[in-house]
Amino acid sequence: MPDDPAKCAEVLVITPQDAPFVAGSAADRSVHDADLAGIESANLFSDLADPRHPLLQRTLARLPSAGGPSVVALTIGYLSRYQGKFAAASEAVVVSSPLLAVPTLLTTIAPDRAILVIYADSRLASTADLPGVASKDRDRLVVAGLQGPGPFRRAVIDRAEAFDAIAVLEQIEGVITEFAAAHRIGAVVLECGEMASIADRLRERITVPVVDYHALIHFFRGTIGRTPTLHRGALAPTRIDPLSRWEPEALLSGAEEDVEDAAKERREDELDDA
Repeated sequence: MPDDPAKCAEVLVITPQDAPFVAGSAADRSVHDADLAGIESANLFSDLADPRHPLLQRTLARLPSAGGPSVVALTIGYLSRYQGKFAAASEAVVVSSPLLAVPTLLTTIAPDRAILVIYADSRLASTADLPGVASKDRDRLVVAGLQGPGPFRRAVIDRAEAFDAIAVLEQIEGVITEFAAAHRIGAVVLECGEMASIADRLRERITVPVVDYHALIHFFRGTIGRTPTLHRGALAPTRIDPLSRWEPEALLSGAEEDVEDAAKERREDELDDA
């Protein structure tokens, strides 16, 4: 929360209070000049299965009163299943999850394209996470999870090591490549708050929309007041060297080819001048 109660940020982020800090994630207050509010860490498997909905209750208790921030963002994407309750309880816009963008994506990408939804742990995924998605459209959704062995699990789920942005980016690229071999992917949605830290880097590598927490927070801030400037430096606190090109070609950006062509033209011009 703000040091001076009289000063309220436009964005409040509600996040597990003892989760490891990941620079550039949805819980990084510097990205949106946000205030933070903590909730008790949850055992997501038990909390989401509990009919008393304890995680929902803890989150509702942290929603701001009237006159507070214009946007409230959560960092646990599975909470989109409670979006209606959050909206009813808050005057602020509540961004419970990037999954809220799925209905819009379904209407804006080609009808023969699928949306790849990447969860932190797909075993927790539910159709309830996708409010506004008609049953007839669910076959256009492809679900993947990062709960298997890999850098994301070690850092975020097991909390056994520091978050390695390069390694997680490569892991997510591998997931996209795997699923794009069998599906025509038209958009990628990153469910987890920590995945927001690599979303910009991922956009540099593929040509389909990538939706993360930051994208939705930025969108709603712009619709309510002035369009803010993202502090994108926070998304990459350390230098990440360019990764090698990867398949499938249908998703690759043409930026690298443009650079190579421009360099070739310059060399040819230099030879002509000589």
